[in-house]
Amino acid sequence: MIKTEEDIIKEEEFTRQIRSDSTNTTAFYNRSLVYFRWEMYIKAIQDLNQVLKRNPKDADGFVARGDCKFLLEDFRAAISDYTSAIKFNESNALNYNGRANALYNLQKYPDAIKDFDVAIALDPNDANFF
Repeated sequence: MIKTEEDIIKEEEFTRQIRSDSTNTTAFYNRSLVYFRWEMYIKAIQDLNQVLKRNPKDADGFVARGDCKFLLEDFRAAISDYTSAIKFNESNALNYNGRANALYNLQKYPDAIKDFDVAIALDPNDANFF
């Protein structure tokens, strides 16, 4: 992955914010997005752990961490994070889609189909769910 000048500047700024205030969950979350773009999933997970430690009901944090774990092929851990995201935000189709893809990779096809169906029902215009 190519590190753009813009992302390098953002990562440095978020790091400065975190050094200034180690409870700044927004800076941790935003820096995790930069690490995700750079395919540095372990570092992204570490930042998301900080977010979720301070805000254990942050559905977006669980989805982002689940996405990292999915890409690291830790499908069971990804399912756990997607399930937490669903618990805190049942109306987001992406939460179900993420879990469905992880279930599919574990060959749990009936459960995957159920989650794909929910994702489609919540957002029938998103072609990614079909």
